[in-house]
Amino acid sequence: MDRTTAEQVLTAAIGPHVASLLASGDIARALDSSRTPDQQGRTPGQSGYVETIDPYWAAAEAVTTIAIRAAGDPQLTRITSEGASFERTPPDLFRMAALLRARSPLGQQLAQARSELGCIEIGPPERDRYIPRSHAEIGRWQDGLTNR
Repeated sequence: MDRTTAEQVLTAAIGPHVASLLASGDIARALDSSRTPDQQGRTPGQSGYVETIDPYWAAAEAVTTIAIRAAGDPQLTRITSEGASFERTPPDLFRMAALLRARSPLGQQLAQARSELGCIEIGPPERDRYIPRSHAEIGRWQDGLTNR
């Protein structure tokens, strides 16, 4: 999807109130971080790449930006006055971002890859491919004494 259409879908997906909380460069950064391969499979930065954006991933990135800012701000959620109590539950912006990522084609592909791959078991390294993990291991490794 082109940049202009992706921005329109992003704004519609998050709603006008949430969109009003974004700073001027937030939408641009969200769109930039949501580029995907184009129709010919070229990736961003490759010669001939046609900018293609996943708008739901961009929306999730924008909402995550707001959520991170809100997490650092103190919020008044409960007030009691003259015997009356009022409580307001702040919106769960991180959950909103997760739901937007779930709608994203990129997010769906990642979820499918995770479910298909499952848990990959990695065996011990082979002797000729062993990489020392500390300076102290280098000498033992060179002498063939490293206990793996």
